[in-house]
Amino acid sequence: MFARFAIIGLALLMSKPVSAGERFALLIGNQAYAREVGQLANPINDVHLLAEALNRAGFKAPNIEIVTDADRKGILAATDRYADRLALAGDKAIGFFY
Repeated sequence: MFARFAIIGLALLMSKPVSAGERFALLIGNQAYAREVGQLANPINDVHLLAEALNRAGFKAPNIEIVTDADRKGILAATDRYADRLALAGDKAIGFFY
């Protein structure tokens, strides 16, 4: 379901001209959960494929952060970094969060 929204978002980004601004992406893929939940099969592969698609859509590697199998503290730290980078880049910055 989330992948569908990501694909729709990418299609919109690629179909409309966007004013020049830095592009930032934060992609979180957790698949190693506790025994009660079990391990998911594809989240890490999905975020890497999404990073490739974002690169083709104009997002560049230094501005694409991939976080995998992070705990709560790691996810919060990543989202704080992402929010700070977007804020510093100004009003024309584009953000993508997955």
